[in-house]
Amino acid sequence: MAQKTAIYAVLFFLGGSGLVSALAQPSDAGVSAEAASGWVTGESLLWWFKDSPLPVPLVTSGSFGDTIPGALNQPGTRVLVGGEPIEMAVRAGGRVSAGLWSRTNRNWGIEGNYLFLPSSQVVRSAATSGQPGSPTLAVPVFDTSGAFGLGGVPGETVFILPGPFGDKPGFQGQFEIGLASQLQGAETNVLWRADDCEGLQLEGLAGFRWLQFHESLTLNGTTGAVPGAPFPGFYDVTDSFRAYNNFWGGQLGGRSVCILSAFRLEALAKVSLGGMRQDVAIDGASRTSGGNLFFATTPTAMSGGIFSQPSNIGSYSQDSFAVVPEVSTRLSYRLTRSIRLSCGYSFLYVSTLARPGAQIERAINSTRTSLASASRASIPVGHPGSAPAASGSPAPTFRFHESDFWAQGIDLGVLVEF
Repeated sequence: MAQKTAIYAVLFFLGGSGLVSALAQPSDAGVSAEAASGWVTGESLLWWFKDSPLPVPLVTSGSFGDTIPGALNQPGTRVLVGGEPIEMAVRAGGRVSAGLWSRTNRNWGIEGNYLFLPSSQVVRSAATSGQPGSPTLAVPVFDTSGAFGLGGVPGETVFILPGPFGDKPGFQGQFEIGLASQLQGAETNVLWRADDCEGLQLEGLAGFRWLQFHESLTLNGTTGAVPGAPFPGFYDVTDSFRAYNNFWGGQLGGRSVCILSAFRLEALAKVSLGGMRQDVAIDGASRTSGGNLFFATTPTAMSGGIFSQPSNIGSYSQDSFAVVPEVSTRLSYRLTRSIRLSCGYSFLYVSTLARPGAQIERAINSTRTSLASASRASIPVGHPGSAPAASGSPAPTFRFHESDFWAQGIDLGVLVEF
């Protein structure tokens, strides 16, 4: 995949160079005559990201007539949130660039830029009033111990189940899934340009690139008995998955520039090779007045939610080799001798990084959860409502799941030459 990406980037540059060569015409404003000593550019970006993977179903609706309402593979179960990528929102950002050609040798120069797309959040939610006629919601899991209403046989079940009790009031519930992401980066390059040729300029670049992508996913759930429910109680839960990615690498690329009177057309392609540092942090918390659907406790607060448990809560790191190509085009118009207005398109690709939704594991050993430990601490094992003794391997566990990533969008800018 990395080799193919690099090849595509080179082909794009060669194709772009051929295009601008074909378009180039002799002009009174030749490149040499108009070449500036330096420049500063400010751009407004309107970009969108590749959808964030979320292969795990987080919230379902179910039928009270099913054996385990809301569990996967039940006839009446419908996935409301999760099980498919989350579409990312379009976000606005900015990029500033500056460069300078050598005074002693105008074929050599240096440039740098900084890119920033601030944090933007996408929210998905589902709710039930708990009154008759309202939906039955659930958080589906795979219980490796079989203790969650499965008679000791591992299988599909649910962690909590807000909704009405058939034709009677039950538990209200609200689930909210929030996904926030942020992208920034910087680079510096040494430039070399060939001698101008009838309005066409070819440049090569070599330098260093840093790119940072942060993304977090949280699941917040609140449930509580409604008036008229058979028994009182509440259960609140939070899961947090955060992924931090930092890339550092060397970079090579090329740019072709075509001058057509007051217009300038640019095509740029570059590729960076280097290391991607991936850090994932998992955390969670919950509190209950008396346990969940299966295990009873005294009122308590716990470290650990549903998909975050003692077996996977913590911080994890790894380093991977990554390829980061970028291609862009830009058309600018000379407004005055020193000022140009520009409009362009950019596409940035990252071969590998960590995204939070891909790190969620839905296989849970219900006898080793925080809730099970709290249940055994307050209600002796063997008493009605207590969690059984801990058995089997801890779950969920953690291992890195990597994804690729792209960002693309429209660039509107002002360039000042001096």
